[in-house]
Amino acid sequence: MRYFLKLAYRGTPFVGWQMQTNGLSIQQCLQEALFKVLREPVGLTGCGRTDTGVHAKEFFAHFDGHDSIVPESLKDRINRIVPAEIAIYGIYAVPDDLHARFSATRRTYHYYLASGRDPFREDLVYAFYNFHKLDREKMQKMAELILRHENFYPFCKSHSGVEHYLCKIFVSRWTIIDDDLVYEISANRFLRGMVRLIVGMSIQVGLGKESLDQVMEALLQQRSLDRSFSAPAHGLYLSKVEYPFAFGEGN
Repeated sequence: MRYFLKLAYRGTPFVGWQMQTNGLSIQQCLQEALFKVLREPVGLTGCGRTDTGVHAKEFFAHFDGHDSIVPESLKDRINRIVPAEIAIYGIYAVPDDLHARFSATRRTYHYYLASGRDPFREDLVYAFYNFHKLDREKMQKMAELILRHENFYPFCKSHSGVEHYLCKIFVSRWTIIDDDLVYEISANRFLRGMVRLIVGMSIQVGLGKESLDQVMEALLQQRSLDRSFSAPAHGLYLSKVEYPFAFGEGN
């Protein structure tokens, strides 16, 4: 039987979702916890991969197990084992053909730019020292430009090995939330490093270091940008993942 885990995590102490040899990942923590509880190896498939330091307010992963599993009991036992930076919100029995990654229809990210340092949000927002110099109108136009395109080679990390650079963007905008400047983007898929590169270029545009015309030309010609900049990971959150299937009440 297939089960979906709905979880959240603060990515600060981890090397990302996916298991790696150079540090502790969220996937490793969960698989080890499942092994302790279920007494057998469990392979988890995530809805995507987040880089080192990136956070997730909503993340899904699936595994296949016995139909005797009691989801609520398993959730409570895993939450007692995993590090405090990880929380399991629910475990759901789903159809066997539902896939955490490939069945997702839409993903939403938020990136938080703060106007100053806050010791209570260290590693949770990007405290940008030139915040007051940002031209928000230009940044909003940059967001609108992203919304009008579907090919995003300029905003993909080098050597990502993807077959194509097509992404369907549903939302792209900057808003103010509690004095933070927040970028929201929703799409059917994302390229590796895409959101942080878009935010980085938005900052460059907002500071006048790159023009909107240069960004538009790079998108039209599908070439790299001269002043490419990847915003720090700790300001980025995977906020929502949507499926053609409901996971319990309120999902």
